[in-house]
Amino acid sequence: MRAANFAVLRMIAMFKGSLTKIPTAVVFAVGLLFLLTIPAAAAVPQVVVVTAEGLTINDISEASMPFVFRLASKGAVGLMNPKTASGYDRDDAFITLGAGRPAAAGRDTGEALAAGGELGGIQVADIYRIRNGKTAPDGGIVMLNIPGTLESNRRYKTAAVPGLLGETLKHQGIVAAVIGNGDIPGQLHREAVGMVMDRWGRVAQGNVSRDILKKGKTLLWYTDFDKLYHEVLASDNAGLLVVETGDMTRLEMIREDTLPTVWQRARQQALTRIDDFVKRLAQAPSFQDAVFVFVSPNPSRLAQSDKNFFTPLVVRGAGLKGQLTSGTTRRPGIVTNTDLTASIYRWLEVSAPTGITGRSLSAVPKADPVATLTAVNRRSVFTYRTRPPLIKGYILTQIIVIALALAGLFLRRPQVRHLKPILVALTAIPLSLLLVVPLNTLNFTAYLLMILAIAALLVAGAMALAKDKLLDPFIFISLVTTAAIVIDLLNNAPLMKHSTLGYDAMAGARYYGIGNEYMGVLIGASVIGSAAVYQRLLGRLASRQTGATLFPSASKKNLAQGERPINRTPIRTPVRTSIMVVPVAVLLVFLITIVGAPQIGANFGGTLASLSAFIFLIIGLWERRLNYQTILVAALLVLAAVAAFTFYDFQRPAEVQSHLGRMAHTILSGGPSVLWQLIYRKVSMNIKLIRWTIWSRVFLVLLSALAVLSFRPVGIFRYISRQYPYFHRGLLAVIAGSGAALVFNDSGIVAAATMMIFAVAPLVFIAVSTAQFPNKS
Repeated sequence: MRAANFAVLRMIAMFKGSLTKIPTAVVFAVGLLFLLTIPAAAAVPQVVVVTAEGLTINDISEASMPFVFRLASKGAVGLMNPKTASGYDRDDAFITLGAGRPAAAGRDTGEALAAGGELGGIQVADIYRIRNGKTAPDGGIVMLNIPGTLESNRRYKTAAVPGLLGETLKHQGIVAAVIGNGDIPGQLHREAVGMVMDRWGRVAQGNVSRDILKKGKTLLWYTDFDKLYHEVLASDNAGLLVVETGDMTRLEMIREDTLPTVWQRARQQALTRIDDFVKRLAQAPSFQDAVFVFVSPNPSRLAQSDKNFFTPLVVRGAGLKGQLTSGTTRRPGIVTNTDLTASIYRWLEVSAPTGITGRSLSAVPKADPVATLTAVNRRSVFTYRTRPPLIKGYILTQIIVIALALAGLFLRRPQVRHLKPILVALTAIPLSLLLVVPLNTLNFTAYLLMILAIAALLVAGAMALAKDKLLDPFIFISLVTTAAIVIDLLNNAPLMKHSTLGYDAMAGARYYGIGNEYMGVLIGASVIGSAAVYQRLLGRLASRQTGATLFPSASKKNLAQGERPINRTPIRTPVRTSIMVVPVAVLLVFLITIVGAPQIGANFGGTLASLSAFIFLIIGLWERRLNYQTILVAALLVLAAVAAFTFYDFQRPAEVQSHLGRMAHTILSGGPSVLWQLIYRKVSMNIKLIRWTIWSRVFLVLLSALAVLSFRPVGIFRYISRQYPYFHRGLLAVIAGSGAALVFNDSGIVAAATMMIFAVAPLVFIAVSTAQFPNKS
């Protein structure tokens, strides 16, 4: 309407000379008619972001924050992962929101002041110019320690550009403003400036001074929400308006020095004040057409100690209703902080720069989204808490069992045979950790007992169906594990997303597809299962045609007497293996598709690892020599598969692309330097994990077990290669796959370790079963 009025005035000005001859009533009537016939101009996009530090989804309730609760129920709400490049502090959080990708803040990023003010008797504009070599904006705000923030991002090798959001909006002519602070006596806490500043720490408009504070009791300073409200209304011309409520920040600063009862009471009072302010601001006529956002940019230290990292994000407008989601997470109710940044670009109708990693927010309809997200948050906290002790326990068990088995073999102790069910159990635990999820318990003791019970049932079933065949237990476990993972992935991985061996949404490394842990399990289980089944089927055909067997039985009588199974000479079968390889190849191609498809597994490194292992297996089963020709063919197949997955994902819309498509887009737009940075980061991450993660310990133990069994018991590898040639090639394929996983994944040590257990456990099982021990006499 303002645009229409302006058009009328322009026309009147154009004809003002002749208008004097026309009666005023006629002019008024014509002008009014013209005004009514002009369509209203489209509203200028505007986004208002209100922040409050240290909230959890439990705070969004009818009791604590009734208006925000209703806002979330009628609009859209999500659990936001506030992870940054260096932790969960508020300074890192706001710098990350401004950069659009995980970033790190420098020292004293809260030291932001009005450009026209003073600090220590020196003009702020002069301090800013001396530190940064730039001119401060007239009437604006500047963050002084930009050099420290830039250095932090160089040190963390983030590739983030602090201030990218503000810089982009400035070039588009969109005003960004920030109002409010979290100051306490003697400290400036104006970190919210980091969200809207340009690359040099400048904001054109706002008020972060202490003029909007008032004195209090529990807190020496409170936010004066009346003043804050009027300051916000005075900046309603801003396209992006960030409002820091401040009191939660001040409470966070004094928590450790305040009695818990006093602090909790003050916190609830602060929540009530913030809720009243949000209600007043959201209902202001000036912001009815704006996208209104209420967000907690980072968790409190208390929440962090409880491993409760998700913070609430509420959005009104943009057509969003229900649970928030995004292309980053593909999970209803869970988003990332960089998704909020990407959405701000879209809401303001500005093209997002290529450097950001988030995707625009969307919503999934849900009747009671807050209650649902509260349950999701509780489950995520439980998974995050239980993951370290369970995984460490599983890894420690692997190390102990393998070490005891090797010691028993070297010392020739027959008691080592008692470890055989436990060796089978080592391969059953990953499946148990998947199948326990539907039981939906949040009690650690009950959860652990259920895992052990499921593993025991799997082992008992595998041993009962074995019929004295050495590898039958592993065939059963491997094939059932493979089937379970594939079925889960085809159903959007509901089990894997909540398994302690799956990927953790709170950790934020992956949100969908197949993680490196189960990627290693899938490759190891499918290769060993396929090789062992192939060995059995070929053995049966050979037995029918020649009376010989490639898969001899290990009778209890012979093993009890400490004898090796009979039939140590290699058996040649007239059965043609080329045709029998076809169904195995079809299965493995299907599994490669499952791992690599952007809508299913979406694991690029896993695609390369699976291709390496599966091609190696097919070459072995097909009885082809590993020469230059086969290596060239294998390399071409790998390149063709990678190219196919990359092209397919790249041509899809950016909002639904997986990591592979986004990576290809980033490389094409950034050139070779971006590719080098990507390789450098992945190699650095892999080296870091190899040095520090416990998975590297178990991988070294498993690798050492393979090396030891190459020599002791004498001839065990030769025995397996002669009696079980195809299974032996399966072992080699797993080793090749683990090596590829180690090279091609940024956390490849994890996949390599979970893969190797499916090679080492059966190998040790055979060694223990066929070892000769002295008779008791």
